[in-house]
Amino acid sequence: MAEEESRTRVYVDAMAKATFLHQCKLRKRQVELDRKAEAKARTAMEREELDENTRLRKIADKIAYNQTLKRMQAADEAYRAKQAEKLFEARCRKLMHNEEMRLHRLYTEVLHRERLRERKERHLMHNDDMYMQRILDEREKLRLRTMEKTHRVEMAVEDVRSHQWRSLEAQATSMGLVRLFGIKQFGFLTVSEPSLPPKPKLAPTRYTLETCPKVTNQPHPPCVMSVVRVALRWLRMAFRDGYKGPTLLRNIAKCYVKLYEAHLHYNDLSTGWSWYVKACEHLALQASPSFLDEMARALYLLCRFQHAAEILARIIYSFPTYVRMPTVIFRAAMLMWHLGLYEQSTDYLLHLLESPPAPWTDLDLMFLIARLYLLDENKAHATFAYDDAFRRYRVHGFHFQYPSWKAWVGDAAVWRHFGAKALAANEYLVAKDLYQQVIKRRHDEVQVEHRQEVGIFVGKHRDGVG
Repeated sequence: MAEEESRTRVYVDAMAKATFLHQCKLRKRQVELDRKAEAKARTAMEREELDENTRLRKIADKIAYNQTLKRMQAADEAYRAKQAEKLFEARCRKLMHNEEMRLHRLYTEVLHRERLRERKERHLMHNDDMYMQRILDEREKLRLRTMEKTHRVEMAVEDVRSHQWRSLEAQATSMGLVRLFGIKQFGFLTVSEPSLPPKPKLAPTRYTLETCPKVTNQPHPPCVMSVVRVALRWLRMAFRDGYKGPTLLRNIAKCYVKLYEAHLHYNDLSTGWSWYVKACEHLALQASPSFLDEMARALYLLCRFQHAAEILARIIYSFPTYVRMPTVIFRAAMLMWHLGLYEQSTDYLLHLLESPPAPWTDLDLMFLIARLYLLDENKAHATFAYDDAFRRYRVHGFHFQYPSWKAWVGDAAVWRHFGAKALAANEYLVAKDLYQQVIKRRHDEVQVEHRQEVGIFVGKHRDGVG
């Protein structure tokens, strides 16, 4: 039994050992399987982790690429914008440079043309000055020759007049002795001239000097002319008595001029001018614009238009506040018209357009301005001026019977109207030109009275303005 038990024990031990070894093999196989499975799982996990890391890296790379792409696109857009801005600035600079060059060329051309025009104007002005200087020199020579001849004639006539004055002195002395005649004469003067005192208590000479009425350039009836003659006698008596003041000389000259305007005796006008020359020796009269105006009127009647224009120009520039300045400017314009200075005459009439002197109106002045433009060969301005004058013709309320200004200007009756007005205002130079236009148009309805006016005008001033 013991042996059996020992054999059983050995068997059991051998079975236990075999079982243990078998279990150890199984456990070892299981461990190896587990290790392989774990290694496989680890490998799978590592592969999966690697794949995930790869995917995440790709995603990160993609995000980084997108961000880099966006930054590059933004940088490219900024670069393009900067390049576009630079290109725009370059274009603007080019345009500005082109515009500056164009303006520079334009200003250079304008400056060049202006210099050429100024050079041409200076040349024309120089030629005009030379031409006017030659004309003035010739007229001065002619005036000196005329003055010399006139002086010789006056010296020859002075002897004859001295004998006549002696007889007039005797007659005036007899008139002064008859007191009743003097009282009646001065009473007549008082009635005709209310400004005279009714009962003078002065000596005849002094009374004549202080109360002689001022003479105006208007026509007078025969009774007034007789008064002028008597006043002239008394003034000359006062001059012979020793009173040779400027007022006396001026009044004597004015009386002679009025006698000429009444009777058209050239002796009266030349004598009046000689008295004006004597009066010029007094400085008080040389500074009187009214006296210079009277002298210019006398020179105008003597047909010395250049000297009359010079005196009127002196009044305009030296006495701008003269009461009769509009009339002076108008007469100066008419004299310049006659002397051929149409532009200066036009400027004077344009200056008077807003306030024309009596009896002229803005219609008359505009008509004369249009005529001056036509004489100056400025047809564009003449057309505009005639159209403006025609408009003023309608505004002044005249009977409208002309379809246009051309028909109005072509009618000789219109020119006859303005010529008659100029003749009534003693503007003989203008009247001559206007009546010549009447004759030129050969109007069939020229009335007899206007033909008589033309005849009177030609008879009065044939030597001066013919």
